[in-house]
Amino acid sequence: MTTVPHVSGRELSNPPSDGISNLRFSNHSDHLLVSSWDKSVRLYDASANVLRGEFMHGGPVLDCCFHDDSSGFSASADNTVRRLVFNLGKEDILGRHDAPVRCIEYSYAAGQVITGSWDKTLKCWDPRGASGQERTLVGTYTQPERVYSLSLVGNRLVVATAGRHVNVYDLRNMSQPEQRRESSLKYQTRCVRCYPNGTGYALSSVEGRVAMEFFDLSDAGQSKKYAFKCHRKSEAGRDIVYPVNAIAFHPIYGTFATGGCDGYVNVWDGNNKKRLYQYSKYPTSIAALSFSRDGRLLAVASSYTFEEGEKQHEPDAIFVRSVNEVEVKPKPKMALEALNSPTTATPLHYDDEDLHSIEPWTKRKRSKRPRSENPPTEEEYLALCLIMLARGATASTTRSTSPANQSDSPPTSKLSYKCSVCNKAFSSYQALGGHKASHRKAAAAAAASDDNPSTFRHHHNYRTYPYPQPKWKDPRVLHLPQDFPHRSGPGRPQAASL
Repeated sequence: MTTVPHVSGRELSNPPSDGISNLRFSNHSDHLLVSSWDKSVRLYDASANVLRGEFMHGGPVLDCCFHDDSSGFSASADNTVRRLVFNLGKEDILGRHDAPVRCIEYSYAAGQVITGSWDKTLKCWDPRGASGQERTLVGTYTQPERVYSLSLVGNRLVVATAGRHVNVYDLRNMSQPEQRRESSLKYQTRCVRCYPNGTGYALSSVEGRVAMEFFDLSDAGQSKKYAFKCHRKSEAGRDIVYPVNAIAFHPIYGTFATGGCDGYVNVWDGNNKKRLYQYSKYPTSIAALSFSRDGRLLAVASSYTFEEGEKQHEPDAIFVRSVNEVEVKPKPKMALEALNSPTTATPLHYDDEDLHSIEPWTKRKRSKRPRSENPPTEEEYLALCLIMLARGATASTTRSTSPANQSDSPPTSKLSYKCSVCNKAFSSYQALGGHKASHRKAAAAAAASDDNPSTFRHHHNYRTYPYPQPKWKDPRVLHLPQDFPHRSGPGRPQAASL
């Protein structure tokens, strides 16, 4: 079978014949492990587009993970947990659950396989033991509900279950959860993935939302969490919401991709709260995502997840696309502020699906929008002016190249840039920047002068009060506002003669 170039990436040959439940890149190569509802686990060489091996199970395979470059583990609906060695063509059963095994992870830190099942238990297995549940089972841990998703980072394990429960474990002490939480999203959890830096996790739901959570339980730590809407569209005046099935973090930049039942893959910058990129629409729902170890490749499982029941759908397929740096690299925060400035004549519109900070979900409670608390430094302000100057020069050059068409084009609206200090208007952003610099210089000179009448000292607590904006009534006298302190004393003039 020859592959056909596709705008969505290179399509792998010999795909599964039924729904794709998960896919993962190896930590050591471009090998890709894929589990499917057709009861198979397949190992691909994604770079060469070659199927390296395949194992069949007694039921649909709901999850898989790597052990090393040529072996892995699987979680099956036949209640079994298996070890698969592709280079030897060998498999054995590590153990069983009492219900289908929904998810599986391998901890390199603990050397254990961790499985979550619909029997409401979490189990840890030692793959170094002989085959058989009695020899390989390390521990069983009861969960509040059926396990839907697992994620590992270092010694931390996050378990998401039905009923919107989230348990956080320390693998060094599994006797009880380190934290017991409830999802801040209102609806059922679909996927949970830990941040690469180990500070928290991202959690998605069936209602087209993603929550960004942090392990730090202090007020400062919890103030950083937020959630945002995604994978939605408006149609005939109605907001159509799609489940968010997959989350994958870029291993280099820490940005992340989400895949939804709308067939789109979006890339997000969680720190700057912006969408960086949206790939072209895939043939059907996005069931799973995975970045390669170096972030050069992104594997996308385009597979209908039956969110709309039984219906005709596009064939299940696996696409592997090359990732450009511009698609995943976060943009500097200062540049984002400059490009989104309200005074920009022709702003670059990133996307209207920005991320907004919220508190845990509350009925009829509006989201809090982030505000800038730290004003730019003088260096940042200068850089901002240079960006605006460069963009203005580009626009003027473009207009000057076609003077013949200037008379035909409608007149452009002239922008007015006002100073927030003295409310004076300027015709360009550069002129406004120079004017504001004069305000800063005047303020610095005033602070350095001891006999400057714009400040006075309170002789009891030594606080310096700025002089208010003057009201010019008489050209010879500076009149103070009524609420300004008028007590007599050294350094407290009631009126300053000019």
